Amino acid sequence: MRIGLFCLLALSPALELASAQGLPPDLPLPAGLTITGKIQRFEYDREEFSYQAAKGSEHVVVAGHRWTAFYKPDASASVAAWKAALEKAGWQVLSERHDAAIARHGDWWVKIGPDRLSLVQHVDAAGLELTPPAEKPEELKPNSDIPYVTPLPGVTRKEWKMEERFELADPNGSEPRMLGPAVRVFYQGSPQLSVVEVQARYQAALLKAGWKVLPQGGITGGHYTEHGRDVWAKITPLNGGAFTVEVADMGIAAGQSRLARELDDAGHVALYGIYFDTDKAVLRPDSQATLEGIHKLLTSHPALKLEIQGHTDNTGTRPHNQSLSEQRAASVKAWLTGKGIDGARLTSKGYADTKPVADNGTPQGRALNRRVELAKIGS
Repeated sequence: MRIGLFCLLALSPALELASAQGLPPDLPLPAGLTITGKIQRFEYDREEFSYQAAKGSEHVVVAGHRWTAFYKPDASASVAAWKAALEKAGWQVLSERHDAAIARHGDWWVKIGPDRLSLVQHVDAAGLELTPPAEKPEELKPNSDIPYVTPLPGVTRKEWKMEERFELADPNGSEPRMLGPAVRVFYQGSPQLSVVEVQARYQAALLKAGWKVLPQGGITGGHYTEHGRDVWAKITPLNGGAFTVEVADMGIAAGQSRLARELDDAGHVALYGIYFDTDKAVLRPDSQATLEGIHKLLTSHPALKLEIQGHTDNTGTRPHNQSLSEQRAASVKAWLTGKGIDGARLTSKGYADTKPVADNGTPQGRALNRRVELAKIGS
């Protein structure tokens, strides 16, 4: 029988050396190579490999188990020595220069430099199961995990706090949004937990749980709209195995009791759950939960009259901003009257950038200034 036979074979001297020094035995090392310092290993990370192939330039990103190591830059670390060791073990050397090389063997890839190597074994990221948000909004309890964006196994919750808002952009053309009130939870994992692993595992889990995933650089955003919910999440990986999870339930923020309370207390309320594409006045489908909240408020308070106000940041000319703010306010009014609200109870007005609530000199400030407000008319 051939099954398991390879387990009985003795390792070659080069493979024994690699294993003894903390690198996988799959990587052959040149004879006499001296590893210096501590070998770093990430359970899941990625490396980029660029090389010249017969059909032209190739650029490959390989994700999986990753090791990095430094070695003494002497004759044993030359490209010629590496090439000989790799090819003897059946590796394919894809590119070589006087001080660098790239090689592959099945799922294994290695990048060789004058005094450093990066080794990756391609594997899929470990799975993560998330429970989707329920039909009824959940209670987010202080110093507890968020029930629909739970942490990765093996990490420790270090901080839980409420914050006003967080910013999240949708790469599909809408303006960056300020979302809140929000909950922010800080987690600490092992140093081997990479930014790439946090991102890959949460992106796959959010998709599986029915979220729309909004990747942006190293940050993972998510938006959940099933069952009339309007929930946003933002996962931010940090160096050293740490990451934060932030969530904002815009449906709760637009609940009729909260809107009624703020209108009674202040006479007006800013809404950040009404979304438009950049420089347009057409309501996006994910505005539904907030619009429904306004509709329920007006239905349950039949004497209430509102001015629907459109506000912009100071990007663009004043005439353009005035027109855009008027059109956006009118779009909200049209949606409400289309759902049966008497138009005599509503007026719409655009204020352009004349009433900022934050500094237009920052992206966050501009996002706060782009808003729809409701203002109470009369007593």
